[in-house]
Amino acid sequence: MSDIILKNGDALTFLKEIENESIDLAILDPPWSYNSYGQFPNRNIAYQVVSDSYLEESLREIMRILKPKSHCYLFTTNLRLGKDIPLMEKIGFTYHQILIIPYKGIKLGYGYRHEFLPILFLSKNGSSVTNYHNISNLFRPYSFNTLGKPLPVLETLVKQSSKEGDTVIDPFIGTGTTAVACKTLKRNFIGFEIDAERYKEVEIRISLRIGNFEEEV
Repeated sequence: MSDIILKNGDALTFLKEIENESIDLAILDPPWSYNSYGQFPNRNIAYQVVSDSYLEESLREIMRILKPKSHCYLFTTNLRLGKDIPLMEKIGFTYHQILIIPYKGIKLGYGYRHEFLPILFLSKNGSSVTNYHNISNLFRPYSFNTLGKPLPVLETLVKQSSKEGDTVIDPFIGTGTTAVACKTLKRNFIGFEIDAERYKEVEIRISLRIGNFEEEV
């Protein structure tokens, strides 16, 4: 039986309460201002974005609470890669590679379309050992939005970089997909959400142990 701990409030405040080197895996999908980058916009979804300084402070807390040789996955955008990789290395993470989720469908607009979502695969103290070795760094195309990411992708990350009974943290839980993956795969989970209404939705979702909010088409 896995422990699922959800807290409604500011992620950075809660991160500072966690003990040093007590977390086995971090999966981060910060509330970027996607619409300002023109990537995967969904005007029906309201969420609070974070500043670069807030993000850096949060990432330093993640580095502090992760155990040595553990992994960190950071969902980002292709327009942020030039910022995020140097930032993670400055904080002390080892950058290994980029994982790609292709977006299923054609985006509207002009010029080159943003048709994929990158995930940075990083580690603390340079470990890149994973549980399975036949997993591609290119996932199959999915339909998804700013907040909800595909459950099979999150399950792959959790299985690759943790084992049953480990503790996984996601400080920006969004629709709670990482929590669902951890509950299904018997990992302990700690997650935070500042939006009270969304937090209640995630609580219901976890209690029902349901899958992704977005239907895969």
